[in-house]
Amino acid sequence: MNKKRSYEVQVRNRAGEVSKIYMEAESPDDLYGQIARQHMVALDIKESLLSRFFILPRRSEVKKKEVRDLFYEMGTYLNAGLPLERLLYLVSRRERNEQLQNIMKDAHKAVRSGKSLSELLEQHPKIFPRYITASLKAGEESGNMAGSLLEIARLIEKEILLRESFVSSLTYPLILMFTGVASIFLITYFAVPRFARVFSDMDKELPMLLDLMLWVSNHFWMTAAILSVLATGGAGILLYLFQQEKVRQKIDSILVGLPRVGPLIVLFQLSLFFRILGMALQSALPVDKALELANSIISNLSIRKVFISALIDVRKGGRLTATLDKVAWIPEAVTNLMGMAEESGNMDKMSIKVAEIMEQDLDKQLKYLVTLVEPLMILCVSLIIGGVVVSLLYSLFSINF
Repeated sequence: MNKKRSYEVQVRNRAGEVSKIYMEAESPDDLYGQIARQHMVALDIKESLLSRFFILPRRSEVKKKEVRDLFYEMGTYLNAGLPLERLLYLVSRRERNEQLQNIMKDAHKAVRSGKSLSELLEQHPKIFPRYITASLKAGEESGNMAGSLLEIARLIEKEILLRESFVSSLTYPLILMFTGVASIFLITYFAVPRFARVFSDMDKELPMLLDLMLWVSNHFWMTAAILSVLATGGAGILLYLFQQEKVRQKIDSILVGLPRVGPLIVLFQLSLFFRILGMALQSALPVDKALELANSIISNLSIRKVFISALIDVRKGGRLTATLDKVAWIPEAVTNLMGMAEESGNMDKMSIKVAEIMEQDLDKQLKYLVTLVEPLMILCVSLIIGGVVVSLLYSLFSINF
């Protein structure tokens, strides 16, 4: 089978609209066949020559911003009164991302055959995470699909902003880490053999630390390969253990209890939980159904166990806050606010408010953690590089003694 090549294609559809898409094909004939099957005409074709020699990431991969724009568009048109079936048909023709376009085509066929949109999106968990399909399902069951789509778009927007803030905050520490690793590489690979030659010329015995560094330098690539294999094997074992429910539950419990990291995990999970709960309640779902839906998006098994207990208590006629009040890592403010909401019958708005408070607190703690990590990384890198340099200088000074 021939290796697929990447192409940038300018096409025109039946409506006369011109757009640019990215496609993969084994040959030009295969490419033209794919374009014809999509009822389009190729105006200009450019091949990515690098794809002949390297494995490049697919240009058709769906980005978060594309999903956000898709849900904003769908929610707006549904609010304007456009039927869902017609909307999916139009979106499937106008969408530029090939993968999203195919998903929308399948969604159009599924809705026409009587299936729900959330059922089809659940088949693509990498593109549409659980919180998206759970929110969409709440909108479908309550008849407020347009509102759910717009709320999902806002959720994705917040996720994008949080990720961009996190990445930008970690850029400087990562540069420091890379600089430190590169410095140690240069010292070990280039400087240590020259120091060892000085000892050899003077017929002096190498100090233990310099002897160890020389061995690493002489067997540098073998050492790097061994460390890579050990790291890969360790990661594989951890991944396998993490897939075991009992082990994962234990790990999740440990993560929740970790200082600094645990509160971040709790805040992130609670913000998602209460936002989905509020959206479901605003969509007129019963409290137990809303709790079940919100519980489905929690990925930490230790936290999910608490809300499963809460769901069981609510179905027995109990209160949500009665269970939350027993858990140490749930903030007291959350329990108090939800307790007042249960008494006033205003759980939907209060759940959204709690989610917003959790998100603000999460953003603050994340920034604080990053500002704390920066000096720690500087200190660690300085100690490692300084230790290596001092040991080399000490070795040189020991020649005269």
